[in-house]
Amino acid sequence: MKLKSLLIISLAVFTFFSWKFIEKPEGNSDDLSNPHLQVSLRNIGHQVLLSVGDSTTRVLPITRLDANTFLMQFEKQLALQPDTLAEIVQINISEAHFPKEYVVNVLSCFTKEVVYAFEIFEDKEQNLVPCLGRALPQGCYEIKITFPSKKKAIAHYMPLLFSFVALVFSFFLLIKKEK
Repeated sequence: MKLKSLLIISLAVFTFFSWKFIEKPEGNSDDLSNPHLQVSLRNIGHQVLLSVGDSTTRVLPITRLDANTFLMQFEKQLALQPDTLAEIVQINISEAHFPKEYVVNVLSCFTKEVVYAFEIFEDKEQNLVPCLGRALPQGCYEIKITFPSKKKAIAHYMPLLFSFVALVFSFFLLIKKEK
């Protein structure tokens, strides 16, 4: 009787962790090849230019640097306000229903050094958005947006692994006792 109870509990735990830890796709939220992302990124560039009073400069074609990284360039120099940039990016990415975690780097066109950066997490308390209120002077800037890889660390699956082992162990104990 105790073994059957243990087996049922193990099965329940395994089911819970399977449901909790195995990601379920949410529409196109992780599909970085979706053409809608390109439109959303171009809209970010458009909104950035509008925020500095520029309605004529072009946003150059968005460059995909790797599977998860995109580079936005502008036709002319501009001055950036970190507060406004962070707000524009957050609104556009969330409205586009793309990954909730990303890193934004503002690079100098000439030196390729990071002159401003912020990081957004699914848990908003972890967000790192420094230097708000400090404007970047007129210059040539590129905006690089990186979405983290969806590969999970083995530690992410440890509770699932432990519950599976408990389930298998309980099953073998039940079979052994019945024999």
